[in-house]
Amino acid sequence: MSSPTYWDNEAYVSAHLVNEIFERLMPKREPHYIWQPEYKVPNMGNKKVDFYIEDRLRNIEFFIEVKSAKTKIDGAARFQLGEYLRNAKMRYGLLIDPFSIEIYEFLNGQITLKTTYSITDPTDVESAVLFLDHFLESTKMRTIAINASKGGVGKTTLTVNIAYELARMGNRVLVVDLDDQANASLTLGVNKAEEFERAKTAEQYKKLLDSFKGRKEVIGFMKSAATETDHAIFREHIYPAMGGFNCGELEKGKIDVLPSSYLTKPAEITESPSAYRLLDKGLRCLSGDYDYVIVDTSPNLNRITWNGLYATQYVVVPSQMEYLSVFGIKNLLQNLGDVQEMNNNLRGKPLGIIPTMIENTTLHQTIRKFLEEWIPDVPLLQEIKGSTHIGNASHLRKPMSVHAEKGNNPNAQRAAQQFIDLTVQIVNRIDLLERN
Repeated sequence: MSSPTYWDNEAYVSAHLVNEIFERLMPKREPHYIWQPEYKVPNMGNKKVDFYIEDRLRNIEFFIEVKSAKTKIDGAARFQLGEYLRNAKMRYGLLIDPFSIEIYEFLNGQITLKTTYSITDPTDVESAVLFLDHFLESTKMRTIAINASKGGVGKTTLTVNIAYELARMGNRVLVVDLDDQANASLTLGVNKAEEFERAKTAEQYKKLLDSFKGRKEVIGFMKSAATETDHAIFREHIYPAMGGFNCGELEKGKIDVLPSSYLTKPAEITESPSAYRLLDKGLRCLSGDYDYVIVDTSPNLNRITWNGLYATQYVVVPSQMEYLSVFGIKNLLQNLGDVQEMNNNLRGKPLGIIPTMIENTTLHQTIRKFLEEWIPDVPLLQEIKGSTHIGNASHLRKPMSVHAEKGNNPNAQRAAQQFIDLTVQIVNRIDLLERN
């Protein structure tokens, strides 16, 4: 392809192609994006890659190496980018010249070509913008915390059922359990629930508890984030959901678990300026692996809970329609305000309040109306009515929708439909917020 000679200059390509594309995708003036030209590659002395870019809205970071019409993308350029990715343990890298874009992924020690795009006219950047926007959207990992200041409001039931409904939509879902009671981990089949049920003696019970001491779980995941960026190290702490939440029959969706146990103690996280950002750092290394991360937090506000809030873009707040539960929401929202202020409004955004264990009583309706007037800026989402069927499904460690299908009971099906409607509502609300 012939082209004007100014495209033979890499600096010109950077200024008039790469900058044009990424200014439209992620403007430098926006606090959500970080641009660093001539970025020194870790572990490679003074070697520099042309651009390091971080997109905090999509939880992705990548390198860009620029070539000209004269030098073009060739085997040497591909090898060079591969060495940059390997040494920096960076997952994604882009090669761009006036005629093409190549996107590479470094994963499990291997460099692979993800996708390519041919540029017909380097002065018309709109098509390249659309191509890269599609790629970035495909890597986007939405993070949601289920957080309440009071226990016993159905937090874990919401976590596992929302995760299952998201998986049933075809999403790859990671559930992060930050509660030392580990109910989400038990329900999702990774914490030996059946073995505990079969234990008959104190000795058997103690042996089961001791078996967790050598296991990789959420505390180790966060500790690793203090010094590591290697994707493989973080994957070692993650397990596929089992039992009733095994999504093997689903065509695309899946649920994985980053589990907790009684060993999930705040004292394990050393106090430091970055102590509250460890989970966020670790999850960034998994960007591209999951469409949604659902974080089940403890009702106690400690270093581990703060990690959950600092790592998640959105927070949903379950609450019974009782005065003590409702009054606790105000303090929780103030804490989320602090998280937003520290993160340019990129983390800790209240997505909505979920009324749980609802009964058809005057008290519940009165408190609901009070809540709508008292906190008008945070919408009430789909309510979850109290139901013995929900309790039965939780006891059997099954998703409510699966439990309802087996019994063919209209009341159970209505209970299941609440979780389906809630999950759709959460997805739609996030879509609306991101479009705006």
